[in-house]
Amino acid sequence: MKKFIYISTLILALAGTSCNNEEDDIFDKSAALRIQEAADNYTSLLTSNGGLWSMEYFTNTDEPGYIYVMKFNSNGSVDISGKNEWIGTTAVQSETSLWEVISDYGPVLTFNSYNSLFHILSTPEDISSTSDIDEQGYGHEGDYEFILMEGNDSTIRTTGKKHNYTIMLRHLAENTDVEAYYNLIDEMSANLFSTKFTTNIITDNNTGERFVVTGGADGVISVYPEAGDAVTQTETQSAVVNATGLRFASTVTVERATGTDSLTFQTFKYNATNGTLVCEEDENIVMTNMYLADLFIDMSYVWMIDSENIGGQFATAYAAAEEAMQTAYSGRRNLRSISFMGTTVNTVLTPCVRFMGGTAAGYMYTTVTRDGNEAVSVVATGSGNNNALRFIADAPALQTFLDLLGSTKFNITTESLLLPNTMKLTSTTNENDYIYVTVQ
Repeated sequence: MKKFIYISTLILALAGTSCNNEEDDIFDKSAALRIQEAADNYTSLLTSNGGLWSMEYFTNTDEPGYIYVMKFNSNGSVDISGKNEWIGTTAVQSETSLWEVISDYGPVLTFNSYNSLFHILSTPEDISSTSDIDEQGYGHEGDYEFILMEGNDSTIRTTGKKHNYTIMLRHLAENTDVEAYYNLIDEMSANLFSTKFTTNIITDNNTGERFVVTGGADGVISVYPEAGDAVTQTETQSAVVNATGLRFASTVTVERATGTDSLTFQTFKYNATNGTLVCEEDENIVMTNMYLADLFIDMSYVWMIDSENIGGQFATAYAAAEEAMQTAYSGRRNLRSISFMGTTVNTVLTPCVRFMGGTAAGYMYTTVTRDGNEAVSVVATGSGNNNALRFIADAPALQTFLDLLGSTKFNITTESLLLPNTMKLTSTTNENDYIYVTVQ
């Protein structure tokens, strides 16, 4: 091995002679040999215990991450499975190609024969899909060679050789059913985000500061401080839903509203108990939806009463309203639903209770009062559209139901603070009086 030679310039200056001091070799093997040994160790690691790994793959900043499942075989073949819009189907597809760990200034994982499911994201062609993005000439800018940075039996951290994204490999049990694993990812996605709710909230419980989150359902997520400037303080980052929650492509740093400090995070784990995402780097950082009271009074949503999930006085009053409508209209205007929503009155969006009598909609206008973050009250104003006024005149039990609503203050709860598709409105004075509502 080449020796490290140090020359004392001081002695040269004073004595006019030179003196070579040799140190012992720092390494007992050449760099090439050490790199080759690392490559061999990664090869063994990738093929051990069934050789099945999940890859969290990122291509560029304009699209979400993707999950690939790879089975590395000791004969140099790899079975790659994928499920995304770019491979032309929503079903899991698999294809076998070649792989190798090579020595290139360090161990590098390369997929060195073409795999249509995987290399489609690293080729420069435009890919036909539901997206209208033109990728001709540069493609999705994905990598197919990955520098192996560190790893153990459960995880391997790699970096894309060209674009430098952190790509994680996570070991899966040998008996993992690939299709069932993708179903698990789909279920996790369904638990986290929905196009019905466009805004989420990250709360830093260390300080109480809240941050607005948008784009969760798209996988390209923007975050800015709720009390700050959405224009200048927004940070946007690609993310991927995995089996345990959500991971951003890299560490996200969001300036606080004051501009004097920042919030940082990268990985969130799903808490199924209350339907939240908890930051793995700091468990005091939690992602939820907006306050429940804000969601209820937001007139862009329609909250329909679940007639099968009503308790106490509300169950009695609802049943009486159904019977009254049936009697008044001899089955022609049965009470199909009661919902809380907004309707336009003289160009102004106005809160209301909607009665659906057959195909006719009756709107009784209301005032909705927010009392704290999870409490509301709904009081009918006595005015409404012609359908609603006619329904109440013909079936007075509808007015009885409205009167009961107006005399009740509700606490709002939900099983999932991320996706409150269903919320429970419970009387603050009698827990047996409650209504379940579902977002439409």
